[in-house]
Amino acid sequence: MTVDKVYIDIGREAPDRKQYLSKFGVPFEEKRLDIGDYLLGDYNIEYKSWTDFYASMMDGRLWQQLINMRQYKHPMVAVVGDKYKSLYKMSNYRKGRPFVKPEDAIRNGLATIYKSFGTPVMMFDDDKDFCLFIKALYNTLNKEKRKYRPVFHKRKPKSIKEIKENVFCEVPNVSVGKAKLMLENYDYSILSVLGIKRKCNFDKLKNVKGIGDKIVEQMESVFN
Repeated sequence: MTVDKVYIDIGREAPDRKQYLSKFGVPFEEKRLDIGDYLLGDYNIEYKSWTDFYASMMDGRLWQQLINMRQYKHPMVAVVGDKYKSLYKMSNYRKGRPFVKPEDAIRNGLATIYKSFGTPVMMFDDDKDFCLFIKALYNTLNKEKRKYRPVFHKRKPKSIKEIKENVFCEVPNVSVGKAKLMLENYDYSILSVLGIKRKCNFDKLKNVKGIGDKIVEQMESVFN
């Protein structure tokens, strides 16, 4: 996925952030956004100061915003500023409600967001810090496709047996338990599971640039 520019809600007064984005070389355009304040393709970001975050929790706006943001694949709430300097202002926001310490209300709110919405809430020191994140996200989305995909194992292997199990776990719908079941029936031999009777010779891999004796030995111990 690539994005041409960052869209900023036209109703959001943000001269400092616009200057930072220009300085950091991030192209942007102001337009009316029905949901969120910043938009990069499927990445929708709701920008809030700490006082706005707290106030929107207390009056219920935040919860409706989070529901609306579900229309995007990657919603996020960005909270910017010094939380502790904002606590005094927050403590004056009661509007007839029973008083709850702002720090307690924020913790409870964050727990509710995590439990009920799963939307990430990221915290930034100031507008510069936030704009550096926007720059990083913009650059990441526009990077060329990786030549090598990362491989995610169900756990970190501690033995040759577990490495063999992880090989089978790369197949969709194969759990660790199913991998163990298959391998145990064939004396933990990958070749036997595959119906290959002859051992593989990995010596020819030494002709491949970057492949040495150690890797060849590890391949043999796993597959033979």
